[in-house]
Amino acid sequence: TLFWMLLGQYLFAGIVGFLCAGIGFTGGMYMIPLMNGDVIDYDEHISGLRREGMYAGVNSFICKPSISIANALFPAMLLWFGYNKDVTMFEQTELAKIGIKVSWLLIPAILLLICAICIKLFYPLYGEKWNAIKADIAIKHEKKQKAYEQEVLGKLKSNNK
Repeated sequence: TLFWMLLGQYLFAGIVGFLCAGIGFTGGMYMIPLMNGDVIDYDEHISGLRREGMYAGVNSFICKPSISIANALFPAMLLWFGYNKDVTMFEQTELAKIGIKVSWLLIPAILLLICAICIKLFYPLYGEKWNAIKADIAIKHEKKQKAYEQEVLGKLKSNNK
């Protein structure tokens, strides 16, 4: 099976690698929406506007083509390493087997590491200053909510008269 071909004699190392990659991908799946929320809050702090729709649109505009490109690169890399679709996995050349491992394990691991480093070095929305901004935004939202509720109650009262 593909599992045994990928891991071969390195079963334990492969299991640990898959576990670490799974943790990395899971963290990314949870962190990206949270980080998007922080970016939207920061934008509101600077501009005074809530623009979630714009951010969702740009996110989709970037992510959808990126996924398509990634899905096209994987088979292209396999071909570059000499993968032959007409033979079984056990008949693949050693270079093709290495290509599968590189394409499926090494490249994603490197990209996850690059992302982690970029977040650590360049993501400024954390710490006491950020917490103070978030508290200020929460107070503004609460005031807006109360004003809205008063407006709705006022309209209801005037309609009932």
